[in-house]
Amino acid sequence: DDWTNLEEPYGSIFLSIPTVLDPSLAPDGCHILHIFTTSSIEDWK
Repeated sequence: DDWTNLEEPYGSIFLSIPTVLDPSLAPDGCHILHIFTTSSIEDWK
């Protein structure tokens, strides 16, 4: 477990699946995935 690059641009991918804790957020048999990576706002300019 190496956390040294956690906040570096593109150093990590974060995944959240809120429907695991609250299945009512999506239709039966479906899930919601929220996936993102760290990046600088300058990369979008």
